[in-house]
Amino acid sequence: MKVRSALVLASLAAAALVLAFQGGKSLFINGKRSAKPPIVRGSETYVPLSALKAAGAGVTVERNKISIQFTPPAGRDERPYVEGMIDEYVSNEAFRIKVSNIQPISNPFGTGGNGFSADIEVRNLLNKPETLHGAGIDGPRLIDSVGNSLDPTMTSFPGRNQLLEPGGSFTNTVKFGPTQPGMQVRNAAKIIFNFRPGGKPKAYKAIRISLIPIK
Repeated sequence: MKVRSALVLASLAAAALVLAFQGGKSLFINGKRSAKPPIVRGSETYVPLSALKAAGAGVTVERNKISIQFTPPAGRDERPYVEGMIDEYVSNEAFRIKVSNIQPISNPFGTGGNGFSADIEVRNLLNKPETLHGAGIDGPRLIDSVGNSLDPTMTSFPGRNQLLEPGGSFTNTVKFGPTQPGMQVRNAAKIIFNFRPGGKPKAYKAIRISLIPIK
């Protein structure tokens, strides 16, 4: 009986130690929860190699060496989207974007039904002045939980044509709604920022931001 009690106490102590090392933190890779949490020891936080691989890093494990390469290996296809979450800064080659404060509103297009407003912050990461329009922005578009696409009103998104100096930024409260009558709008699920080439050899990477709160 004493042996069994000792084993139970040892198991509880081990579980408590694991929880202490995890520090109650969750790990997200490109906006998706990782199956393995980070490990916190003192002031350092350690990320599992499997999570680094999921983030796109090249990881090589040898007998006495671990090599991590964040430059994509030659020939690997680029991801179609840079993904992130609400209240998180997400960057492609040209802009850093954050979406926050999603609120339900009446359809701003006046065709009935509901819509949403969102605070959208955009910062120019280029080494030259640029506008979103000049960079080939297509959207943004808000997608609800059943796949309906909601358009922004241009009057609520003046930053689209605002010339941003390198490092310059703006924040607009953008209103989204269905332009066709009768659409049953559900919960806000994501906002997508697509970019066309616009005379460039290649379009900037699209940005997809999840609007589903973390629980």
